[in-house]
Formats: sequence, structure tokens, C-alpha cells
Amino acid sequence: VNGHYYGESMAASTPRVELGFVEKPDDSSPLTSPFFPNKVGGKPAWLDLQNLPPPEQLACDICQKPCVLLLQVYAPLDDNPKAFHRSVFLFMCRDSSCHRHQGTKAFKVLRSQLPKVNSFYSSIAPDREDSESEAEEELACAEDSTKAGDKLKVKHAKCASDVTSDVPSSQPCETSNPGVSSSARVNNGSYDVSTTEEPPVALGAPPMCIVCGCLGPKRCGRCQQVNYCSKEHQVHDWKSGHKLICSDLAAKKMTSSGHDMQYVPSTGVLLLEYEIMTEPEPMGSESRAERSEEERMEDYLKFVKSSKYKEIGKGEVKTEKTLETAKSDVTSDKYFRAFKRRIAVEPEQILRYERGGQPLLVSGENVPRPQDIPKCSCGAARIFEFQVMPQLLYYLKLDSVSGQSIDWGTLLVYCCAGSCDGARGYCEEFLWKQDFSQHRNKKTC
Repeated sequence: VNGHYYGESMAASTPRVELGFVEKPDDSSPLTSPFFPNKVGGKPAWLDLQNLPPPEQLACDICQKPCVLLLQVYAPLDDNPKAFHRSVFLFMCRDSSCHRHQGTKAFKVLRSQLPKVNSFYSSIAPDREDSESEAEEELACAEDSTKAGDKLKVKHAKCASDVTSDVPSSQPCETSNPGVSSSARVNNGSYDVSTTEEPPVALGAPPMCIVCGCLGPKRCGRCQQVNYCSKEHQVHDWKSGHKLICSDLAAKKMTSSGHDMQYVPSTGVLLLEYEIMTEPEPMGSESRAERSEEERMEDYLKFVKSSKYKEIGKGEVKTEKTLETAKSDVTSDKYFRAFKRRIAVEPEQILRYERGGQPLLVSGENVPRPQDIPKCSCGAARIFEFQVMPQLLYYLKLDSVSGQSIDWGTLLVYCCAGSCDGARGYCEEFLWKQDFSQHRNKKTC
């Protein structure tokens, strides 16, 4: 797969659309960092294991609550040595009230990349069958600070932090400096070349939130064994079952590695987890969409002759505004019809990847213009990389038809054209949300 380890790369050497489909994960396809997965939901499989984004970077811009992983895409670039490994992460807020029409503030997009020789993964691609169990053991070591501390140099930075009244406060919840690996650091960010010619797979990582798998600078003040990204997730874990085992954890009668846990801390927080399987878009899909483009003028002429057009502005002079409304309806129908035609061949697709290509729009409303896409912090333009399809809402059981629900027509992700290194660890990228036309029911899709 483009010469890249386990991960199935979305990025192709020749321009084409790669389609993504969800599949329930099994033991043969671990969705963890050593395997560079394409996946939906669950905890993030971080690429850079040390320079994780701080909790405030993953907080919803509306409610300030922690966002959770929606999906991640492994998309290394063959023509960029600094992006031999490259993943794009999309997070979202789970509060449905934050998902407003055409609004994007409830989403976060992060990109991470590494060169072939790095401090985390061997540059020699291992045999998948022989190394799966070994890689899982290495990842377990990375998440176990005790094991990691025995093997790697450890730096700690602790400071006091307040806790909420809903959790035990006999001792303060400790906060580790996000800029320092509080569990382990590979020789202060490097590796020992005297023992190996290649950097080893990193056995140490910063503490992770036991609920969402993001950076966990906060720690339970009583047992000192479990970390959290925020007070919200600390309270959630306490109510979910941590209060029943906190004393045993404090007495070291059990561990927080997951094997001894009597409950699942992430229940009700994380999205359902799936593996994303990819395949090229079938030939002919684009021509089907083009045929609907040719029908535009014919449809408009039919609309002008229709009774609906005649009713517009009835009893008053047809103003420019009413005519523009009619034109907008026809345009939206054109985009929606093209959208339906294009996906009809593979209706279960949840993702379309085409770096540098053109997105498939669902409506003529809220179409992104070049000036709407902000430049990267490095000064380079951002280009389209992939889009998330509305079918994913069904698989995640988020397409509720009653009450408030999370909804979108399509989510368009734009990334730096030069795929710069940018900020250390994870660079923020841009998302454009396009909803279905307000007069159209998404269920017709």
C-alpha cells in the first residue's frame, strides 16, 4: 500500500476518488497506532505519540465541552519525505444543540505527520501476521506508565488543580504539563543510536484520558491511577463506576489498564467504532452526475412554465428577490440530483477522498468559495482532501428523526497544500459544513 506499513493509504499516486465504507472491527485488524488505521469513532489512534493536542484545542467552540473522534484517515504523501506517515483527525462535539445549520464550530480538524525515520515507529515495515501481537504489547506498554518508566527515561511535571464537587476532593486532581511526556520520553525526544540504527517503536506516551483517549493532564486525586482530559470526563467516569473501584486502585489491588476494570469508562461518550475499508470509485459514476448537469436548462424551462412559478409573487409584481428564490430552488435541485446520481452506484459510502480534487456538493446553498477557505498558518493555500457523507449518521445512530439530532449534508475537509510541519505535533486544518437545502428532506437521499 504505497510502501506504507499496515495502514491502507487514502492518498493515491494518481488522481482518483477513493471511497470509504465502514466495517465492524475484528481482532485481525487492530485499530491502534502501530497499524496506522482508517477508522470511525472510538479512541484516537494517535500518530505522534508524545506531542498530543492539549484539551483546550479539542474543546467545542460553542459549549467548551471535549470533542470526541468522529473519524481519522491515514493519508501519507509519497512526494513529501516529511509526510511518510500522515493522518488527518476529525473531532466533533456530541451536544446536538451545538450543531447549527451550516455551522462548523462543533468540529475540529487536526493533521499529524512524521518522516520515515522517527522516534516512534521502525522504518522497516514488519510482517503483519508475525508482528500484530508484538505491536499490541508495545502499545500496551505505552499506555502503562509503570512499564514505560522501567524502560525509558521519565520526566514528570506536576501541579495542583481544582476538582469538581462531584468527584472525591480529599486530594487535588494532579495536572501534568501537556508539553512534557509525563509517562515517558524517549531520551528527551531522541533515541539511542548506540543500541539500534533505527528509532524504536515508542514505548512511552503522555497520560491518556481513560474516557476519550485524548491527552489526560488531570488525575484522580484519590487513587492517583486514572487520568482525564477534563472535569466533564472525570465526573462522567466517577458516576459510571470509578467510585466503586477507586479505593482498590489506590491500594494497588487492581490496575487501570483495562483488564481489571469492572465497567467501560467510555460508555455514552465515544462514537461507535468501525474500520474504514477503501476502494476506488467505480468508473462511470462521474458521467452519471454530468448527465444531470445537462438537464439543468431543461428543468429550469419546465419550472418557468409550471404552476409553482406562476404562484410566486401572485397578486404582486414578481420582484428580483422572488425570481432569485425560484432560481435558487432550481440550482439546489441540480446539485442534489447530481449528488444522488453520483453516489447511487455505491450508496453505502461514508467518505470520499480526493486530495486536490473537487468535493461532491449536496446543495447550491452555502457553496464554499476560494476566499472562504483560509490559508494555512505557513501561508500556503488549503486544498480539498476528503469529505464525510451523510450515510455515516446512520451507522453512528445519530440520524434521529425526533427531537434534536446531529445532522449534515456533507463535511468538507481542507488541508495545507504543502502539508507543512507547522506546529509541533498536530496542525489545525479547516472544515466546511454543507447542509441539505432547508426545503429538502435528507431522507430522500
